[in-house]
Amino acid sequence: MSLLSGRKVSVQFGGVCALSEVDFHVDRGEVVGLIGPNGAGKTTMLNAISGLCRCTGALQFDGKTISGLKPHKIARMGIARTFQVVRPFGHLTAIENVAVGAMFSGKSIPHKAEILNRAKDALEWTGLYAKRDLLPRQLTLSERQRLEMARALTMKPVLLLLDEVMAGLNHNEIDKMIELINRINSSLGVTIIVVEHVMKAIMSVCRRIIVLQFGKKIGDGSPSEIVNSPDVIQAYLGKRFAERHSKSVERA
Repeated sequence: MSLLSGRKVSVQFGGVCALSEVDFHVDRGEVVGLIGPNGAGKTTMLNAISGLCRCTGALQFDGKTISGLKPHKIARMGIARTFQVVRPFGHLTAIENVAVGAMFSGKSIPHKAEILNRAKDALEWTGLYAKRDLLPRQLTLSERQRLEMARALTMKPVLLLLDEVMAGLNHNEIDKMIELINRINSSLGVTIIVVEHVMKAIMSVCRRIIVLQFGKKIGDGSPSEIVNSPDVIQAYLGKRFAERHSKSVERA
């Protein structure tokens, strides 16, 4: 049984169909990429999964229906996420920001000592423990992105939804983020869905990739299958990327 599955998932905003009858699944332990052009429906998909927008169709997580549930109830079931636009609480320190996440894990709020321990662990995991007492404005963009991930980790997620956590980062920062995502998956056993435009990252961390265009699924397969799909090349990757990727695979 898949950890997460969706059948005919659709989201309508007035006259705009952001998602149209999308079928998908995510198996336990997978890292799945979700790619597509701007406006394809990627963030809308994460919003539907996490309960931030209403959808039609069926969404199931760990054998339970989550369609129509409130975001906090879905979070307590083990789904955590980051957001494309990082908006930490500006008046709280890094460790206080991260501690907020622990309050939305499990069926009840943990004791204060447990919350702080989780926050410290998450900051250590993301390399931010030395900056635990700083305010968000004192952190770099890369550090604020990792702060967002640390807050999600305090929720002890079974499934982690990452929405463009590498946007605006340089090559060195992207490499560190790739390493962090791989460690979260392999060492903590967290299943991950990654929305990302940085194809180097998608190819490095994802075992399977789902492609959306205009709210519809146009591809679902391994990285090699996706980069060689005529529909995906035409809609998103382009011939140059596919040729470049094929040559790098041949050299390897």
